[in-house]
This record gives sequence, C-alpha cells and structure tokens, in this order.
Amino acid sequence: MPYGLHILGVSLKGEGLISMVTAMLGVETDIPSIQEIIYRSLKMDWKKMKKHPGKHIKEAEKIDAVCEVLLTKVILEKMPPEKAFSQALGKNYTSASTKEKGWLKEIIKRGIDYAEKLGQCNQEIKSILNGLNTGYILPGPGNDPIRAPDALPTGRNFYGFNPEKIPTKAAWKVGKKLADDLIEGYLKKNGRYPHKTALVLWATETLRHHGVMESKALYLMGARPVWDGRGRIKGVELIPESELKRPRIDILVSASGLYRDVFPIQIGLIDDAVQLVIRAEKEKYENFVRLHTLDAEQVFKEKGYSEKEAAEFARFRIFGAPNQGYGTGLNEAIPASGTWEKDDKLSDLYINRMNYAYSRNVWGKKSKDAFKQALKGTDMVVHSRSTNLFGVLDNDDFYQYMGGLAMAVRNVSGKSPELYVSDAKDPSSPKMVNFAKFMGLETRARYFNPKWITGMKEHGYSGAREMAKFVEYLWGWQVTTPKEVSKEMWEQAYQVYVEDKYGMKLKEFFEKHSPHALQSITARIMEVERKGYQKLDEKLLQKIAVDYVASVVTQGMACCEHTCNNIALNQFAANILSIPGLVSPSTMLKFQNQVKLSTGLDVKTPDWVKDAEEKEKESAAGTAPGQVKEEAGSKKLEDVKGYEMKEKKDETATELPTSGVSVVAILIVLGIVALIGRGLWKGMRRQQ
Repeated sequence: MPYGLHILGVSLKGEGLISMVTAMLGVETDIPSIQEIIYRSLKMDWKKMKKHPGKHIKEAEKIDAVCEVLLTKVILEKMPPEKAFSQALGKNYTSASTKEKGWLKEIIKRGIDYAEKLGQCNQEIKSILNGLNTGYILPGPGNDPIRAPDALPTGRNFYGFNPEKIPTKAAWKVGKKLADDLIEGYLKKNGRYPHKTALVLWATETLRHHGVMESKALYLMGARPVWDGRGRIKGVELIPESELKRPRIDILVSASGLYRDVFPIQIGLIDDAVQLVIRAEKEKYENFVRLHTLDAEQVFKEKGYSEKEAAEFARFRIFGAPNQGYGTGLNEAIPASGTWEKDDKLSDLYINRMNYAYSRNVWGKKSKDAFKQALKGTDMVVHSRSTNLFGVLDNDDFYQYMGGLAMAVRNVSGKSPELYVSDAKDPSSPKMVNFAKFMGLETRARYFNPKWITGMKEHGYSGAREMAKFVEYLWGWQVTTPKEVSKEMWEQAYQVYVEDKYGMKLKEFFEKHSPHALQSITARIMEVERKGYQKLDEKLLQKIAVDYVASVVTQGMACCEHTCNNIALNQFAANILSIPGLVSPSTMLKFQNQVKLSTGLDVKTPDWVKDAEEKEKESAAGTAPGQVKEEAGSKKLEDVKGYEMKEKKDETATELPTSGVSVVAILIVLGIVALIGRGLWKGMRRQQ
C-alpha cells in the first residue's frame, strides 16, 4: 500500500523510510525475503503461512512488527546489526542456524544500502534543473524500486532496455506459466477451452515485466519466440501440437498509443505469429485462430468486400488508436454522465477510436468492421500489473483500456467476458488473479484503509483530490464492467468518506482543504442509483441527497463533470427529497437558486416546498381579502389541510435567513388603506 503522495525532491524519513525498506526486502531474490528469514529464525512454518496467508494473519503481523523493530534499530538508531538481532529476536537469534544468520546479515546489509539510496532521492529537482540547463544527468534504469531496487536513487536519466530482446527468456518462462494457469482456470470453470482471449498491452508494463504479456499472447496461439546467441529475437515458430496438447486459442490485442510508438518490433512479432498459426491446418486439436479467420473472410465477402480486402481484414488481430493518437476517449466521456444514458453510446465511441489495425505490413489502417468482428466471441480480457505503486483504481487508464475493451465485447457479443489481471508485482511469484478479487484487495488495502487515508490527509487538498478520484475511477469500472462492482463498495465509500466511519475528522478535513471534493463524492454515489447501476438502501440514498444539497447550498456547486453538466442528477436529488422534513423549504429554494445560478437551468422543487412557501406568504401578509379574522377563543369553522409550519431545528435541515416579505406586505396594505381613505374623503367633498 503506497503511503501518501511523493513530493518531488523530498526523501523518505522515519516510519515511511522503514516501511519502504521493509517492502523492498520483502521480495525473494537470491536469498529469501526478510519475512521468510524472520519466520525461520522464530521456528515458524513459512511454507504453511505462504500457502494459506488468510489463516495466519496474526503471525504475519507479528513478523512485520519484528521486521520494523529490527530495521528501525539498525537504520534509524544506527545500532550494530549483531546487537539489533539479539534485541529483536532474543534467544531465537542465538539458536538460529549458520545459514539463517548469514541471511540475516546479508538482508540487513541490503536494507542499509537501500535506505542510503532512498536518502539520495532529494537530487530530483537538481537533476531536472540541470537537464533544463542542458547539463548532464547521470543515467540509471527506470522501474518500480520494490521489484527492481536498481532504480534507486531516483532523479537519474532513466533508460529501459534493448527492445530487440523482448520478450526475454525469463519473461517467456513466466508468460507461458501464466497462460497455462489462465487456460486451466477457464477450463475448470466453464468445462471447455477458451476460444478467444483479448490482451491489453502497455509500454510502461512491458518496460517492467520485459515481455510477459507478449509471451502470453504467443503461447495462447501455440507459437514461441526464437532467440539468437545474444538473446535477441530473430523470429517466431509454431509449437508442435504434440507438445502443445491443446487447441490454438485466438487472440485480440488492444495496444496503447505509447506501446505502438515504443514497441513496433513486438507488434510485428505478434502479427508474424498470427499469420503463421493461420496457415497451420489438418491438426488434431482445434485451431481457433484459423477457424475465426476463415469465418471472418466469409462475413466480409457477404458485406461486399473484395476477396483481397476480406482476407486482409480477417487476419487483423492488433488494434489501437489512430497513428499519433493516444487514449480511448472514455476517460472524458464516462465522467460526463449527464451527456449519455446508456453505455452503447460509450461502446461506439471506444470502437470508433480503437479500430485502427496494426501489423507487419499495415500501420494504423481504419478497420471498424474488422475490429467488431474480432471482438465477437471473446471469452476473456487480460491486463497486467507489474508495479507496487499503481493499481486499477488510482488512474483512469486502466478502466478506459481494459474496461472499455470489456464493454465493447459485451455490446458486440451480448455477453460479458471474464476479466483477469496478470499480477507480477512480486516478480518471484507472478499469478493470474480474477479482476473482481484484485480490485477488492486493492480497495481494502488502500481506499478503505485508515492508514492510507491518514497518508492522504497529510497532503491537504491533493490528498482530498485523490480520495475523490478513487470514487470517480470506481465509477469508470461501474460503467464499463457493471458486474464487477458491488453495491456494498458504494455504500462503504459513503460510510468511510462522508459518514467518517473511522472517526478521522474527514468532514473538517474536506471543509478546510476541498469541500467540493466531498460534494463530488456524494454526487457520484447518487448518480450510481440514478442511472440504474445499483439499488442503494433508501435511507442511505436520502442521506446522500441531503448531504449533496446541503453542500451545494453552503459551498456552491463543484461544477465537476457530473454536477453542473448534469441537470438530471440535480433534479434526481430534489425528487429524493420530496418527502417533507428531510430538509427545510428554505434549503430547497436555496438549492434551486444555486443550480440556476451555476447551470442556467431550473430544478423543479417538490410540491411540499411550494405549499410551504405559499403558506409562509399568507402568514406574512396577514388576513387575506374576504377572509374573516377569527377572534381569540372562537371556534374554527372548518379544517384546513396543508403543511404545518413550525420553528423546528432539525439536524438534517439547513436554515437560511428569513426574508423581508412580511414588512413589505404590511406597507402595501397600509398604502391601499390610505388610498381608499383619500378616495372617500374626495367623494364627500364633491357631495358637499
């Protein structure tokens, strides 16, 4: 879990430094992780814990505490390692084996080195200024420091690697295993092999995993890379079916704009494999790549394409934005939820943006029919995460690419594909994870975790913005993959951030740093109900509407994509509050005025507000013309139905200043009486 935000040129210190070093030492390399070493030193069963981590939470917490104590003593207190071992482990260190003691000494040595390099990250601003001044900046590899400590210190002119070596032999081994796990899991769940799998390729991910996703794409089709003596890719070859022992699974690749620019070699490599597999025939197992190609050729011919065009379009498997274009466009359209009602409009936007084909011989050819045909029958969508810093809910790119692809498949095929994440955060134990599970773990570890919230609070308005962004990105997944986001996630988001479930004084925090961030959160949760994605608890929905209206009244409209540009949502809020007593009439009128002021559009207030307003006017004006004033103690002639106006302060009602209607009304009545008197006096003079 990332703690807080990185500040340019500021190195980690204290608890933050220890947490980072602990995380870096938690990756198994040529020696075990620090957690495993401590486990073994304390005579605990590491393999058992590793296999069933959920059953050993208390043990894991104990080990983490020992790690922090040990590193604190050595790094912060500068205590000699031997003394720190004795204090942190007690008699267990004395009885530890020679191998375990050797591991401890080496792991602490590395921890001290990591801490020193983390302390050098304050050179970032200096390096930027040096670069702007055309100066020399020391080079260094770029990566996630937890999975690749060589990336430290930051502030260097980072480089990647030779793309001619992608995928590496190590990445091929990992990708092959993950593809086997993916196929086996699908077969076990569905009783058949997958026919087609879509993969999302990002340049930043490939820079980290060195070609795991590319290896997966090749192996699914039953092809593999061929390297020369220096580890460079020189081509691809078919894996014989006697070795593969399963069908050749078709693929669809959605490549980002940056991937297209940085890895054209890999696009050509994957396309070479596609064409090679299409030519493979008369095999024992089904070849879905060839089968789908022949079917697509026939479809295109029936649509009027020439034989040459039909053959070309049927063989496209790699698609993306137009050449020199970036992004799917969904990151701007989905937040503007007041401009669309159904996701078919969004799906069309995605398809129109991402239907440009790329291959060995074609570069950015508009191919809408080919893309829609390729989307049909997709069983799974796979993306990768190879960083400990970023997840699936802290940016809009993940949902616009993976979610957008899943949405397009659903709208074209009429069926939602299964979603999986290739989790390589820990390079020593990569695995395929069901998307819903991956996202659930992230929400619990970060956004619903008091420690994560505490870290964000330290950054004031920026932290408030990150909290609101989480809710916005959850909305992105709700729209693109409705089945993957539960009602409980939204209710918990309200409880944590609006109701302040953990008692972290979040209301005061938002009011001080960014009241509109909180308003944006409440509006988005309400929008989930309005557009029919979830059926929230009625009482909860009323509370959300009260919070939203009160925020608009006291802070003005946030005017984010889903408030000012969404009159339907504001009307929805007013409709929820149609039950008298949830807010005061004056609050509703003030809300109506604020919406009008910000959008130029009218929100219809509930009938009870109008009735209360009329009654207030009548009461302020005194006795109405033709009405007999009732004497004190006299009997009422009839019952009067209406809303009773009482001076009552309610916790959910926001009162506004009393108007001057009564004073004006009295002056008008006195004026009328004076005019009548003057008329009578003139009439009497004429008669005289």
